[in-house]
Amino acid sequence: MPYGLTDREFAKLIELFSQDEKIEYVLLRGSRARGDYRSDSDMDITILGRYIDQTSIEELQKKIESSDIPCPVEIYTARLSENEEYIEGVSHRGLLIYQKMQSK
Repeated sequence: MPYGLTDREFAKLIELFSQDEKIEYVLLRGSRARGDYRSDSDMDITILGRYIDQTSIEELQKKIESSDIPCPVEIYTARLSENEEYIEGVSHRGLLIYQKMQSK
């Protein structure tokens, strides 16, 4: 059970990330990343992308809420081109759980 989710639930979460081309990386943070989560813990994720916008995040949040993901998901965002220091700091405290496939 990755991060307190079943394999199927985790795969669904990754599928939702992959549906938005603006999402380049997703970091898992907080108790689920550290492994000290409880059954009622939320899932803290940071979405990273050069062109990420509020509409993308709102659509992702709706899809997550209507899915069978059993815990609340708190979404944070950062644009790669604008927040390099923030990204470097977060990446040391989080786990990379999604990376967009690079097209050739």
